[in-house]
Formats: sequence, C-alpha cells, structure tokens
Amino acid sequence: MALAFAVRLPALILPSMDWDEGLYLTMAADLNAGQLPYSGLWDRKPIGIFVVFALVERVFEDGVLGARVLASLFAALAAFFLYRISILLFQPGGTIGMAAASAYVLFSGENSGLASNTEAFFVPLTIVGFYLALRNTLPSGGPARSRTGLSELAAGLVLGVAFQIKYVVAFDFAALVVALVILTGEDGRPLVERLRQSGLRAGAMALGFAAPTVAVLALYAATGNLDAFLKANLAAHLGYLDRAFGSPTVPLFAAINYGPLWIGAGLALLFARRLIRSRREWQALIVCVVWIAAVLIGLAMLRRWYEHYFIQLLPSLSLLTGFVATRAILDVARTRYELRCAIGLLLAAGFFAANKDAFLAAGDLVLQRHARGDWAAGDIPRIVARDLAGQLRSGDTMFVFDQDPVIYYLARATAPTRYPFPGHWINGADGMFDPLVELEQVLDREPRFIVTRLDTFAPPERNAAAPAGEPDQIERYQRLKKRLHAAIAESYDLADSYDPAEVWGGPVVGIKPWGANVYRRRTQ
Repeated sequence: MALAFAVRLPALILPSMDWDEGLYLTMAADLNAGQLPYSGLWDRKPIGIFVVFALVERVFEDGVLGARVLASLFAALAAFFLYRISILLFQPGGTIGMAAASAYVLFSGENSGLASNTEAFFVPLTIVGFYLALRNTLPSGGPARSRTGLSELAAGLVLGVAFQIKYVVAFDFAALVVALVILTGEDGRPLVERLRQSGLRAGAMALGFAAPTVAVLALYAATGNLDAFLKANLAAHLGYLDRAFGSPTVPLFAAINYGPLWIGAGLALLFARRLIRSRREWQALIVCVVWIAAVLIGLAMLRRWYEHYFIQLLPSLSLLTGFVATRAILDVARTRYELRCAIGLLLAAGFFAANKDAFLAAGDLVLQRHARGDWAAGDIPRIVARDLAGQLRSGDTMFVFDQDPVIYYLARATAPTRYPFPGHWINGADGMFDPLVELEQVLDREPRFIVTRLDTFAPPERNAAAPAGEPDQIERYQRLKKRLHAAIAESYDLADSYDPAEVWGGPVVGIKPWGANVYRRRTQ
C-alpha cells in the first residue's frame, strides 16, 4: 500500500487529467440526489462506475481527491492479489509475486492511469475474481479446499460487479473460464473429466457473474426506467461498435508506455524452456498468454481507443514480467546483497521510466501553488468553478461545452442538458441524440453561464483539440459550434478568460494548456 500511494502521489496533486472523471462525479452527484443514471443525465457507461463515484462523493468533501485516493487503494488491492496469484502459479511464488505486484504498481500510472477512470476500479476487481477462482483449483500446498462452489460463485460475483463498471470485463471472464480448463486436473486426469469439473466451476462463476446485472435490470424495471437503461447500455454500445476503426497511433503509444512489461513478457515466452521448472508453470504461462489474447480481442472490437483502455493488460503483463525478472535475478545473483541490489535497481529503473513526467508536473504545481499562495493554482476547471459558484442563483443553469465537465460538479451547477460529456456532442453519442436539436433546447433554457475552451471557436488548424472522425461528423460539429458562437454573440458577454500562461505563469509539464472562456448572459 505504501508503494502504491508513493508511486501515485502526483494523482493527489494534479488537476483533472481526464474529462471522464468530471462526468462520473457530475452523474454521481445526480445519483446521490435521487436520480438514476440514464433517466436523468446520460452516458453509455454501466451504472457501477457511477455508484463508485457516488460513494466517493458521500465520503469525501472533495470528490476529485477522494476518487484519486480510492484509485490508489484499489491499486494496492490489485498488487496484493497479484502477489497471491503468483504464489499459486509459480515457485518461489512469494518472490515472483513481489516482483509482479511491484511491476503493477510502478506502471499503474502509465497510459493515463493516474486518472480515476473505470480501469482503476474494474481491473483490480478482475484480479480479485481470478484469485478467488484459482485458489480452489491450485491450492498452493496442503489439502485441496472444499469444492462446494462457493469460491467460484464469489469469483463470479466480483467479476460481475466489475462488469457493471465496464462491459469489457466479459473478455476477462472468458479468459478465466479457459484458465480453469487449463489448470484443472494437474494430476493427469482425462480431458473429459477435466472439462466436466471445469464446467461445474464455470457454471458457478456464471451464476455469480450474472447476479449484479440481473439486480440492475430489476432495479430499472421496478422504477419504470428499463427502456432508458437498455438504450444507454445496449443501443448506444451497438452504435459505438459500428464506427470505423480509430488511429493505430493510440495502441502504439500505449504499447510504448508499457514497453518494459512487453519486453518482460516477450522474454518469458522466448526463454520459457530455460526458465520454467514445473508443469504448473507451463500452464501458468499459457494462462497469461490466453488472458492477454482475450483482452486484445476485446480491445480490437472497440474499434476506437484511448490509452487507458490498455490498462486492462497490466495484470497479465506484470505476472510475466515478475516471473522472468525474478528467475533472471535468482540465476545471476550469488549473494543476498547482490539480490537486493538487483531488485533495487530494477525498482528504481521502473519508477523512473513510468513516473518521472507525473512527478515533474506535480512538483511544478506545488512550487507554483506555494509561490502564489493559492491551492488551486494550475487547476483551471477548479478556478473557473470557484469563481462561478458564488454567482449562480437558485434556478440558474450553466452549460459547459468543449471543456471539462468536472466544472459542473465543482460549481454545484445544474446542467441544461442530459448530455454533460462534451465528447458526446461531436456525433450525438453515436446517434443517440441530435446535437443541433439539443443545443436549441439548451439555449431555450437560457443558461446563465456558458463555459468553453479558449480556442473552441478557432479554425480547426488553430484548435488544440479539434475532433477527429468522419468528415460528415466534423462538418456537423463545426455547424454546431457556429450556431453556439452566434447565440453567444447575440445574448452573452465575455465575463472572464483563463489563459494557462496567466493562470500558471507558464506551461506545466504533462498538463494540456487548454484554458477557458466564461460567457455571462446579458440581463434584460
């Protein structure tokens, strides 16, 4: 836990790093106010992530900080259960487990991992589910545990909760079912018997896996919101999968960020015959490869990617890297001193490779906040929300367009739309709504403030975050911005601008300098 919080310390300092965080907190506040997701504010994510953030919002006064703290606790949880899985799969499992757990924590901040995205929560739960299922199959020494199916049922339940945070967990579940077939029957029992035993265990897991989804469906049916749930969780995902494939540069950069882990996994496979010492370890190696393959298939089906999607690969890559690193060190180190030095050097190299940019950014912010005497320095969404919160009157709304939706949450503002996530306005959440029609409805509600980026209305060639997509989507989005720009010119005045160069005194390493414009509606 200490290593997890040390490595992820910048997350407690840095401002909002991903707009998803702001969306989850905004919808969590709505949930805590009694409004079920999809019936009020809308997104295509399963309900589980909003429940997680609703709990955070109840416990912590600052939801952004609270979510980062919880993500660090989950990273520590993941590391502990990776350690336990390693004890089941390898010998000496404890040493390999420490290496695998360290690799997981050290690289948990890569690929946008410091942000409190869905992966920060469902990936650790997936690891817990794997351990619960495998501990009955591979009872690391001593007599086998009772085969009542309770452990598998619990594993399925944990994975089912993870599935309600993000549906790609279905591919982890499939990998685990295959792992049960591979690992069941180390005593050489016939394949038919192994398949029968594995089938019984998989059936128990499937029951547990389905339970959270059945409970959610029952909740929405009982409250009369089942149609809204199905549209958000079925129709919207079909539209998402129907899009063209995204740029291959995102997977490429995600792979580079995990470079040492991919090298470790490759070395484990290349030198398997030399490194592996038992039949169980051969099986463990195959299980890790199956796990990687299942996740890659799921990622390919998404068609368009963000870096944090690839965090789902972190557990299997960490297991293989921990295995090969430990075996290599044990083969080379002749004394305990040499062993400690080698482990220390690897940890230091991993820490530097994966976390230097985040610590530079956090250090820069700390210095600027100290110099300015302002704890929010460098955090433009928080500064905007702080400035506007006192100006919002009862019944006022605020429209955040092309900026971080966390402003809604931090200002405790009411959105004049069901779609608070700016990315959904590019293509109407893949056909779930017409952005031009929705914008007219927003303008009819006369929001008191409209918040945009500094360059929202700049030509695409001068827009730091011009949207990518099909030409017709981009053309419609430009028409949307043109309509909003005209409405602002007609009824709003520029109230304030937040230029990163003025707010920070200069750019901060690793933080996107988007800035913000705030427009106030003219009084009649």
